[in-house]
Amino acid sequence: MRRALAVLLLLLGFGATAIAAQVRGPRPRPMLGFQPPPGRWIPFVGARYSTVQGVSASVLLLRDHSAHGEEYSGVFGAAEAGLHGVAGSGGEGGWAVISGASLRATYLRTYGSGGRLAGGQDFVGGEFRISVRWWTFGGGWYRRVAGNAPGDRSSLVFTAGLGY
Repeated sequence: MRRALAVLLLLLGFGATAIAAQVRGPRPRPMLGFQPPPGRWIPFVGARYSTVQGVSASVLLLRDHSAHGEEYSGVFGAAEAGLHGVAGSGGEGGWAVISGASLRATYLRTYGSGGRLAGGQDFVGGEFRISVRWWTFGGGWYRRVAGNAPGDRSSLVFTAGLGY
């Protein structure tokens, strides 16, 4: 099951990258010869509600590889702290003025009480998020790797919020 999930996530990543390249088409030439420096790090922030973490705030650092100032794409690392858990993730994504998407691998640590999952457990999983203007929506699946609360072996997660 784990191998099948890993292959599925890998294929989704390659597919999302290929689709994004097709939709994006050829990149416009920089105006007046200006080209942003390659490999710059760009910070993004967000606030969201997740079915696992509750209300949370997040920060993402993107290693931008695009040559156009209104479009950002590349690999990223993100940290997110919520009412019922903290998460770290990494993946690949792209954002433009109107829309964006990201595919990420996530590590989640739950804490406290009152959340959908019991505190003191560790989960790993994958998420796919899309953005339209400032709104972001996503979904994914986590599997428990540490902890022993009954009934919390795996969990679907859905998110909605503002930001990246």
